[in-house]
Amino acid sequence: MKKLLRTLAQVPARIARAAGAEAARIVRTPATLLLLVALPLLYPMLISWLYSADSPVERPALVVDQDHTAASRELALALDASAGVRLARFDATLDEARAALVAGEVELVVLLPDGYGAALARGERATVRAWSDGANMLTYSVGVGALGDTVMALGRVHGEAAWAKTLPHERAAARAEPIAVDVRIVNAPARGYGDFLVPAVFMIILQQLVLLGMSFSASATRERGGELPRRLSGWIGFALPHAVVQGLGIVALAFTATRFGWPLRDLLPWATLAAAYAAALLPLGALLASVARDRASTIAGLMFTSVPSLMLSGYVWPRDQMPAALALLGDVLPSTPALAGLHEVAYGGDVASLTPALTHLATLSAVFFAALLLRLLFERLRDRRAALPPSAVVAVGRP
Repeated sequence: MKKLLRTLAQVPARIARAAGAEAARIVRTPATLLLLVALPLLYPMLISWLYSADSPVERPALVVDQDHTAASRELALALDASAGVRLARFDATLDEARAALVAGEVELVVLLPDGYGAALARGERATVRAWSDGANMLTYSVGVGALGDTVMALGRVHGEAAWAKTLPHERAAARAEPIAVDVRIVNAPARGYGDFLVPAVFMIILQQLVLLGMSFSASATRERGGELPRRLSGWIGFALPHAVVQGLGIVALAFTATRFGWPLRDLLPWATLAAAYAAALLPLGALLASVARDRASTIAGLMFTSVPSLMLSGYVWPRDQMPAALALLGDVLPSTPALAGLHEVAYGGDVASLTPALTHLATLSAVFFAALLLRLLFERLRDRRAALPPSAVVAVGRP
């Protein structure tokens, strides 16, 4: 009992020594220090600057007007006046428009065929044809969406005018548009790309700050012939300076979000989620650091975890459309509950609404902590076996 108490009394000192040693390693290693500073400071600013426009607007388009009537000019001008489309030319031929689409000079081609205006004048349905470059899903949705909105608005106007010849205005409007739709786009990449993407990228940056920082420092220590912790208390101490760096990273990300106006204006729920996310990543980072051998393989392995963490979380692709094995893999990634909680924050949720995400993160943290403990126990058993004389090893191996 006394031995156990004496051992427990030594734990705080071991943690403090390990924390001091790791802090000194970080300061003395310029590459590690640059990584820990650049990730939370420079990268978020660059991403925010890149997506500062939030939504793409005025995508280049061409109208091929084969009708040359007042009605066709009306549609072309209305389309050009929309926020989503900018007409490069009004007088292009169909062959010129198709060539421009193939060359990537425009993203949308609209054809107003001969007879378009006459059909409207007779009260018949007129047809508009369009071609769109679908290579970029975002700009495709903006251009085609602008065309759909413009055609719907003009169709309603022409329908009301036709019915108004025989009906009162209110009844004419009801006949022209018997069902009105009021759509509010929230948290959608098609209409607010920066608001949708950048906060998620911030969470992935926080993940890489933990995983890359800890593994990079550990692999640099091994390359120099240094010793890494052999006890759990040592790894806890190793993680403490990185926890401080994560805290500073959360502050830096919050400052960047406020500076650029991303939807993290209520910082308390986001800070709570980010802190829980970082806490769940600490034991995973220590586990990965314990197996990191050199900086090259560490960078090669962990640099490619960012995009899969985002894709498997269900944030940008529905999880029910993933193969079952990949969806199951997503459940064990901390990014999945973190980005689910981020979705709540984007909708104005408070800390209480984050309970499912925080519970999931706490569970994963316990699992990673247990895995780290098992690895340390395995390493200790292997070291004890290696320390035995050959005769003892043979004797132990006999039935």
